[in-house]
Amino acid sequence: MAALARDLGVADRVTFAGHQAPERLLGAFAVYALSPDTEQMPISLIEAMAAALPVAAVDVGDVKAMLASENTPFVVAKDAAALAGALARLPADPALGRRLGEANARRARAEFDQARMFAAYDALYSGQPLAAPAPELTQPPAGL
Repeated sequence: MAALARDLGVADRVTFAGHQAPERLLGAFAVYALSPDTEQMPISLIEAMAAALPVAAVDVGDVKAMLASENTPFVVAKDAAALAGALARLPADPALGRRLGEANARRARAEFDQARMFAAYDALYSGQPLAAPAPELTQPPAGL
């Protein structure tokens, strides 16, 4: 892989970290890219959102619905050129990336908090009505 990076002229911008736990590296990314052919509700997307990353992704499953509304223009059709355009724009505008990442983190905490999901499943399985969606948070809860 190092030889390929050299051949492509990107070796100075690539780090081969070896085997690592993903959560140790996720925060170092500038952008999270998601390009599956099919997906429904990717947990990796929630992890990227919680890490305050902006996202460039293809429009599959619930990806667009999961993200903060500010980030949805970067969810594109399954088209390599469209995804490349979204991927190029985000690192080129760090302030935009920070705003989108912060909005994604607020949404992840508001909608995908573990306790909230447990309560929703409990209500679903016990036949109780589901709670209304949580309002957007202005500050992350303590400990997150």
